[in-house]
Amino acid sequence: MTDKLPVYSVTVSTEDDLWVALVEGIPVSATDVERFEELPEAVRDLISTVLGGGRNSLRIDWHYRQEVTVSPM
Repeated sequence: MTDKLPVYSVTVSTEDDLWVALVEGIPVSATDVERFEELPEAVRDLISTVLGGGRNSLRIDWHYRQEVTVSPM
């Protein structure tokens, strides 16, 4: 039998040249990094530190938010 891993919803955006990740459903829910490729490790560390448990004992459902500025023609 396979145990279901908990799934955490994470929304990623950029702010002040940083990648910011907000995790839904946990008390301390934000982390930021300078490089995009650092996000998975930083988010896993945040979740496992706040809630306890292993970094690999969870799944992440990633959502990306991007602001787009449209110039008038």
